[in-house]
Amino acid sequence: MHCGMEGEGSHYLFFDYAWCAEAYATLDKGRRQGMRKPLLDQILGARTDAGGYVDNPLIGEAFGTAAALWAFQRLRQKEDPSGS
Repeated sequence: MHCGMEGEGSHYLFFDYAWCAEAYATLDKGRRQGMRKPLLDQILGARTDAGGYVDNPLIGEAFGTAAALWAFQRLRQKEDPSGS
């Protein structure tokens, strides 16, 4: 989808975040080290004031919010007791 005047492409970041979280969930505890917090930070950085999630303003919050919830579910497994 190319929507800007210069033809720049629109990208669905939450598609990437959700699949990254899916991959994270398949790794053993040792290989997950250091991955959870950066991904959570990216997801939480796209939160709207209303509490939804948007990566593409043209389609609104529905997909971003659904993908964020999917990612949160997959990230529930913590790396260590501190949750980092």
